[in-house]
Amino acid sequence: MKCKEDVFAIYLAPHKRDIEKEGVRYERVIAIEYQKEILEWIEKCIAITDNGFLTEVLYQYKSVMHSFTSNLDRVNNIKELLDNKDNIDEAWKIKDYILEKEKKDDGKETNQIKWGDFKHVQWHTIAEFWDELAKRIEESFKAKINNRITIEEISGIVHKNWKDSYGITFELENGEEWYIVNDKINGLTYGKILPDEVEGKKKWDVISKNIKFTDFNNYDTFMLINANKRENKIKEIINSLKENPLLMKQKES
Repeated sequence: MKCKEDVFAIYLAPHKRDIEKEGVRYERVIAIEYQKEILEWIEKCIAITDNGFLTEVLYQYKSVMHSFTSNLDRVNNIKELLDNKDNIDEAWKIKDYILEKEKKDDGKETNQIKWGDFKHVQWHTIAEFWDELAKRIEESFKAKINNRITIEEISGIVHKNWKDSYGITFELENGEEWYIVNDKINGLTYGKILPDEVEGKKKWDVISKNIKFTDFNNYDTFMLINANKRENKIKEIINSLKENPLLMKQKES
């Protein structure tokens, strides 16, 4: 029987991260990153493998990892660039150029941000927005997050233009369950989850009509790429929620 000391949590990420800030709460954690440990592991496997087919698979895997981590470097550089207030404002001015799909098919680089890279920026913006909003809801309302937006849903929004409502649900101390969702029609909305048999009652309110993650071609959504502007928008959302007496009445109980 294994002892507690023999159990490790393995945290795999594209780049090294501060595990405590990521919310990982294990006593014994091994952090592994693709760009270093995984590539080194592939090299060691190739060195000791005498199976031709397996060797070829490992070389292909290594090629995919190189491409994957290189793309992430570019995406991170773009995100760092746009975290500067002046840069995000300038980027908005030329958004039509940035959001334009790559038209050349001869493989040559252009001065414009690669379309695929900006899609990754959108993906990370959506993921970080919902993660940061969930943390603020937990802190502000002593709430428990019951459901979070999934990786598959974020990918569907970014790459397949899914139009359904996606977001998070959270439970207050008094047992009430609420939700915040985003869709292409209504923008960012929230409401109390009511039993199915309840009809004829208003079930949701609009927080921001212009935040639509299927479309970064509007100001409010585009600005969320910038970390400071995203933080300010989340503060606005929390303050808006605090103005709802139904949401706040649990503090009085």
